[in-house]
Amino acid sequence: LSCTCILRSRSSAGPSRAVAVLVVGVRQRYYPVTTLRHVVAAAAREGFEVDYFVMLNWNQPRDHHRLFSKPYLQASSNPLFANSTKVAMQDYVTRLARRYGARRVQIHLMDPGVSWNPDPPSTERLFGRDFVGHLAYLNYMLKLRKVELLWNRTRAALRSETYKHVILVRDDVHWLEDIRLADFPDSRAVYSQAMGFLCSRSSNPGLPTEHVFVIGGDVADSLLRAYSEYYSNPSTALDRVGSTEEYW
Repeated sequence: LSCTCILRSRSSAGPSRAVAVLVVGVRQRYYPVTTLRHVVAAAAREGFEVDYFVMLNWNQPRDHHRLFSKPYLQASSNPLFANSTKVAMQDYVTRLARRYGARRVQIHLMDPGVSWNPDPPSTERLFGRDFVGHLAYLNYMLKLRKVELLWNRTRAALRSETYKHVILVRDDVHWLEDIRLADFPDSRAVYSQAMGFLCSRSSNPGLPTEHVFVIGGDVADSLLRAYSEYYSNPSTALDRVGSTEEYW
């Protein structure tokens, strides 16, 4: 079951002033307020038309019994949604997104949750994991699939427009200040922080974190179809990828 709500407002802005904010994850880790406050509202104040689209697993997919690959990732559920119904959550997030300036809002709550294709194209293409059932590998494939499913629905809602930026945000990201889209001018670039820990210099400056991607509109369609590429691209370079961060 997918609960969906789409609201549209009339816009006079050109296509190059449109921005999509995409959020994927699970209900238990979804904290939307700071993303709405510091991304959606900030972009709207800069004159962009902002679309806010979300896809969350409401419950776990069939035959999937653990959400997190490591104990320290097991976060407490957001109490705001712990006992919420789908309709109540959808209504709350939609109203909040509209209040912060979103033009279009879609909230997809998947029950049962989005599942994965259990058969990798190669036993080597496991992102540095040693077997297909590794939870980190499976959770990453779930994320890639949700990103592509949400992007397909985003494109369907967009019709003939194009986005100047697509901002992909993890469900539990907490923003401390407003995003400034003028800092990301290249429409063919993908921007991300280097992989590392908070307040520490990155030990892997060549690898991106997966918390937030600011994606130029000219390359968004390619990057956001990484799930299909995993299965259809025969390049052996993908078999040598040593981590999820390196793949993306």
